[in-house]
Amino acid sequence: MNEVCQQIPGRACSPDQALELAYSELELLRYRVKIHTYGERLVTSCCYLYDQNGNYLSDGLGKGIGIQSKVSAIYEALEHYLSRPICGPHLKLGDQIAWSNVRQLPCIDTLVNDKAVELLLRHHPDRELPCRAFQSFDTAQGILHPLILTVPDYFDARLPNDKFDYTQISRYSSGNGTAFGTSFVEAAVHALNERIERDAESLFYIRTFLRSSPEPLRLIDPNSLPPELKSLWDETNELAMGQLVGLDITSDLGVPTFCIMFPRPDGIGNYRGCGCSLSREYALERALLEAVQDYHMYQEFASKYLEEQATFLRRLDGFPKYQKCLQGSIGELIRQGHWELTEFENIKSTQVSRCVEDHLNELLKRLAGNGFRAFYSVSYSSPSGLTCLNVLIPGLECFHLVKVGNAILPNKRGTAALHVSRRPSGHQAD
Repeated sequence: MNEVCQQIPGRACSPDQALELAYSELELLRYRVKIHTYGERLVTSCCYLYDQNGNYLSDGLGKGIGIQSKVSAIYEALEHYLSRPICGPHLKLGDQIAWSNVRQLPCIDTLVNDKAVELLLRHHPDRELPCRAFQSFDTAQGILHPLILTVPDYFDARLPNDKFDYTQISRYSSGNGTAFGTSFVEAAVHALNERIERDAESLFYIRTFLRSSPEPLRLIDPNSLPPELKSLWDETNELAMGQLVGLDITSDLGVPTFCIMFPRPDGIGNYRGCGCSLSREYALERALLEAVQDYHMYQEFASKYLEEQATFLRRLDGFPKYQKCLQGSIGELIRQGHWELTEFENIKSTQVSRCVEDHLNELLKRLAGNGFRAFYSVSYSSPSGLTCLNVLIPGLECFHLVKVGNAILPNKRGTAALHVSRRPSGHQAD
């Protein structure tokens, strides 16, 4: 494992080093990139990835200040391409596919905590499906997981002998938990944080928009922010025309997670950004920058953005509460005073060293302490250490998929959240 400590929490090297590694990898793979940037100091980058013949492969977005935005965009473009099931001889994912009927999946009692697997077991227990092999972080135990659920592109590029009708189950498919990093450990930390973030976001939607008695919104008091974060908040709030809202959506897992929203000019939705990290400061920074990224993309591609949102809303016709999740309709709750103000320093945070291995170990410890196990599957690894992988945490909620117009059912964790309030997160840092 890489023992180098880093300036950015959960990262194994500096942005400059990460960029150098990325360009070396692009040369090795004979890929090239074209990058567009939007914004001034707070920048969003869009990276388009091409093969040596100029054929488009994928794209990715990056957020940040200065070079970090460019680095993130390149890494996301590589992630989007290298996580696909069939992309070339340098990939490992094809070697990790095995067939199994649903009833005989290893650890089925754990996997069934996810709604998609529960539905497969209920309706197709003896049907064979192509599955992806995962390995646990804590032991050598391996599991199999239906390929469709972690590779969204698989629905349109399936194996020739796979005749299963995925029409209903594909709405649960997501690339959530996929990451490309400068090392295995860095990619794992990024993927775990993403899984935890989407779980917290999902529980927030359920408790805010699906419950008959919504939980009060936990609004961050911007005046309680440390100076650098307050400056970033103010800069983002200028784009938001003074209407920026920051929400503490940290779940019972205790990893600081935030959601930033401010109104779009169309009046029917919000710009939105989420962030998650053991460092509460970095988590909020990521949420703010992701909201800025959403703003930049709307400004540049408004007609496409609105058309896409309208399609998502139509797919949720008949589900008005789901549509509120998609739109992030918190304005009425705020006007009704259904909120409480949260001091930033009282949001729990964990002090860990800046070595990325410590972040990985602490995240796994948090998950285990709440009864969850994490598994990983590597789809690409380079001699230089660059790694693309997917992390699976059975039982975490994926209701956030309503944001892309998927009318899905909450799993057991989400169903419980309809009736049980979350553990309070407002106490002093550990």
